[in-house]
Amino acid sequence: MEILQIHNLKIKIIKRRPKIFFKLIGVSYLASIFFLLNECAFSQTTSRTITIDVVNGLSLFVDHQIDFGEVVQNSGANILTINSPNIGHVTITGQKWKRVYVTLTPPASLVNGTNSIPYTPQAAYNNISDNPSGSTIIPIPPGTANFKLQAPSVNGNLRNAYIYLFGSINVANVPPGTYNGTFVVSVHY
Repeated sequence: MEILQIHNLKIKIIKRRPKIFFKLIGVSYLASIFFLLNECAFSQTTSRTITIDVVNGLSLFVDHQIDFGEVVQNSGANILTINSPNIGHVTITGQKWKRVYVTLTPPASLVNGTNSIPYTPQAAYNNISDNPSGSTIIPIPPGTANFKLQAPSVNGNLRNAYIYLFGSINVANVPPGTYNGTFVVSVHY
């Protein structure tokens, strides 16, 4: 019986307070509507445009390797000048008028097994035409340059520039054989 009385008491409390409960709910409901209307009245929306330019990639083509040809033991200095037909020739092709950054990493010497021939590298570029005589020297070290691609290309949206690799070797009393080295040309926008 006591449980029923407590239960009845609870029912009576709920029955006595519905007006207050609904009043509280009503006030809360009105406050929520006011808050939402207030938020809607003062909220703003914005948008941003994302822009990206996609350009043609860069390509490098080795048109001609550096070739000192046949040299004789103990012949001393052998020089390839910029006007020699045996200089290295690299074509850079990319988006017209874009600036490119070139890094040259030459070998210190040409090697055959444990034997070596010292190499003194030189380089130049021409971004107007494929003409070594009208080129600009790239000091080595540091072996870096930057310029815009301007020389005409087959494709109208592309332009070229040209890198010329040359220099000298000093041939001492080294064993006969083929001596090689790797001259790295790196290019990026």
